[in-house]
Amino acid sequence: MKRRYVIFLVLSISVLLFAAGTIPVSTGFMVYHSYSDYGAWDSRMFLLNLENGDLDEISKSWNIDHAMNGHISPDGTKLVFMGDDQGEPRDWDIYLWEIGSVQSPVNLTNGYNKRDEDPKFSPDGTRIVFKQAYWSSAINDFVFDLKEMNLSGEVINIITSYDRVEESMPYYTADGQRVIYASGGGSSGDIHMMNTDGTDHTALEISEGIQEYYPIVRDSATFFFTKWVSSSDHHDQVYLGYLNGDPATSVAFNIINADNSDAYPAGPDLAFYSSTRSGGEGAYDLYLGDINTGDVWSLDNLANVNSMRNELGACYSAHRLVTGTAACDLKKDPLYPNPSSSGVFYLNTDKSWLLRVVDINGMIIMENVIHGSAPIDLSDRGRGVYFFMLQSADEWHTLKAIVE
Repeated sequence: MKRRYVIFLVLSISVLLFAAGTIPVSTGFMVYHSYSDYGAWDSRMFLLNLENGDLDEISKSWNIDHAMNGHISPDGTKLVFMGDDQGEPRDWDIYLWEIGSVQSPVNLTNGYNKRDEDPKFSPDGTRIVFKQAYWSSAINDFVFDLKEMNLSGEVINIITSYDRVEESMPYYTADGQRVIYASGGGSSGDIHMMNTDGTDHTALEISEGIQEYYPIVRDSATFFFTKWVSSSDHHDQVYLGYLNGDPATSVAFNIINADNSDAYPAGPDLAFYSSTRSGGEGAYDLYLGDINTGDVWSLDNLANVNSMRNELGACYSAHRLVTGTAACDLKKDPLYPNPSSSGVFYLNTDKSWLLRVVDINGMIIMENVIHGSAPIDLSDRGRGVYFFMLQSADEWHTLKAIVE
């Protein structure tokens, strides 16, 4: 009798690890990569439509090896990622792809003959920050620089130069004026921040003998990053960090005896992330977690995302995945005034629309039905770039709005 009670208790606990039902994100899309092992050079990139569960291996016809670490542009139209042209030598380049296009991605760094990695779009979508590594005979050592380029691949800014400490995984802050990044690696890996002109360097997260890496900006005040449990326990855990230097906090969906990493925001309290927690399909699987309650949903609840391989590097956009051109019912100059100094906008249309307003971090900040030229009031949201996603029975549009 006692043995049956113990078995029942264990089963009850394991059921509580996962929330029931479909995942609570039903708009937008995400990209991620899947590989058997990082050193196997067999990474493939996938696109998941969260509206209908359609899953597409977008890299299968690209002639690019090891495509990974994708980042979606703020307007949801472009994808930047790292990979390698098929064959030798084995190095890294950065590619840009128009999402949904039948054309192959463009290699932005093909002529540099250096290792170019970790690309991320700026909040306005006009710049890409990335890491560049190369051997310098002048100092007889590797150089790891953080740089910015435009969407044509032209380097427009060098943030760091001739630094023997490896600086990697850069990510813009919400205002686009600073980058947070990982400095060092292994037990000496920490999280730092600086202006894009290389000034005002700040150490955000430093723990002696503990690796901290993969920072992802969540909003204007916080960011996700990955951190070891301790110097002796190297299980990765997801933490919420603060750009003002306040102490970081562990999120509620962490499992201390599993690796949890690569968190990407998917709403005010939600994040997509990868984990080796029990009950999955393979090594790393993809989940959606609530950072406050600890509720977790497997992405297999929506599509057969997870496999015996490693699923990592999720990036989410709240924009609708558009694969064709909709008929246009909006009149000339559909949004006015734009820019707006008051934060109030009007649509030049007689139609009714479902409106979703998305900020530069891809989060939905407003959702309602508007009729004709009813005002859209963002006066309490502050300056910046926003995207208006408009849906009717037969049309989808995305408009860029600027509050001055």
